[in-house]
Amino acid sequence: MSESSDGKYLAVVGGLLLIIIAALASLWLRERRGRILAENRLVTVQARYEQLQSIMGQVLIRQDEKQLESSDAPTQPAARAGK
Repeated sequence: MSESSDGKYLAVVGGLLLIIIAALASLWLRERRGRILAENRLVTVQARYEQLQSIMGQVLIRQDEKQLESSDAPTQPAARAGK
């Protein structure tokens, strides 16, 4: 091979290596951005889930309190009538 063809070969190989490196960097950044976005969405979903659990717990406690009040209500007038 002549020196001019060696220089062209090295230029082509060097250019291809630069393209490969740029493509890999681009893919890595895209994947990283997607992962960060997914992690942020997960944090948001977990926070909403915890809020819903808290609300559901409050609703269930109130329902239990209402049931206790309604089950106590009929026994009180009967106890007064017996006095």
